[in-house]
Amino acid sequence: MFAFAYEPLSGTAVFHFSGSSKTDADFERYLAAVDQLDTLAGGRADAAVVTVVEHGNPPPNAKWRQRIAERSRTLHTQAIAVLVSTSPLIRGVMTVLNWLAPQRFREQTVASTFEEAVEWVERRLPHRGVVLRQLLDEARAKSR
Repeated sequence: MFAFAYEPLSGTAVFHFSGSSKTDADFERYLAAVDQLDTLAGGRADAAVVTVVEHGNPPPNAKWRQRIAERSRTLHTQAIAVLVSTSPLIRGVMTVLNWLAPQRFREQTVASTFEEAVEWVERRLPHRGVVLRQLLDEARAKSR
């Protein structure tokens, strides 16, 4: 399942994948959310995106990795981004997407916990931790 939450004042978003599978509809909603947030953020350089992939949620297949990379090449907003997953395989997907769509973010990293992601974001954009934690709670609530 895919859900997201966005806070427009700070240009901060949390994308959340949960469950034991991802459907084409989940990926379509993800790409629609990326489009929506890219429009709403209006090219902001101080935007932040944290994508949380819960334990047991599988990586995208080759078709979706390619589609995500293609969409990423057209982003106007130069956000910083963190992919959060306990899975080395999921974190490796970030490497593949970097090969397919380099420079899709101003700066990016991977983390194995949400708190690591918050710390990384706060070193670049202070005071985003509270917003990020609220957004994760909102996204998780939508996933239920």
